[in-house]
Amino acid sequence: MKKILASGALLASGVVASPNAMASGALNVDDAAIVEPHACQLESWLRFNRDRTERWFMPACNATGNLEIAAGGAVQRDIQGPYMAHAQIQLKTILKKLQTNDVGIGLIAGADRETEAGGRENVLHSYAKIPVTLSLSDDVFLLHVNLGAIYSNTQHAARLTWGMGMEKMLSRRVTSIAEIYGEDKGKPSYQAGLRTVLIPDRVELSTTFGNVIGSARAGQFIAIAIRFSLPGLLP
Repeated sequence: MKKILASGALLASGVVASPNAMASGALNVDDAAIVEPHACQLESWLRFNRDRTERWFMPACNATGNLEIAAGGAVQRDIQGPYMAHAQIQLKTILKKLQTNDVGIGLIAGADRETEAGGRENVLHSYAKIPVTLSLSDDVFLLHVNLGAIYSNTQHAARLTWGMGMEKMLSRRVTSIAEIYGEDKGKPSYQAGLRTVLIPDRVELSTTFGNVIGSARAGQFIAIAIRFSLPGLLP
């Protein structure tokens, strides 16, 4: 139900790995849920890093009932002008549907073509992960755990990826969100903020702040994300 690979999903190592994103594309830890059957959603977010601004868009649809397909990317700008920094596609299915006060399990696989600034060299990242979500207190509290791997065609080696996230409902319209994520090597990163329902079941807005753990300022960023839900869009 979320994003795929948010920018800097593995900020500590300088590569991307998974999205999504709990209920916002700007997040990295995914949940065990997908878009409703025959529905679509559009997620878009701005990520303000210290040295650049990333502009993301990620539409996703579920045409078959248990397969969410998402595709999109990110646009950045350097001295040569704007360019497509990321082009991504992701497939997500549910192995065990999440129920209230129970556990849900999913499976995610995808690829991200990252284009470096300046030389415009391309790097292809392939990834897979298993998201697990635990519902507590009648869905007031959700805990997300991700475990997976990412492979880069330049490093020719797979790396373990992991993440933990939480959602705590503060009111009918406001939810606190937080996550920590990383690889088997390097420093992990964190992100936290608030998600606000602007129009129930239709529009949500999230604002978050993040950094690399143990980093003073180099990894700091602020993200603003919006999600539009489009039920019944597909036949």
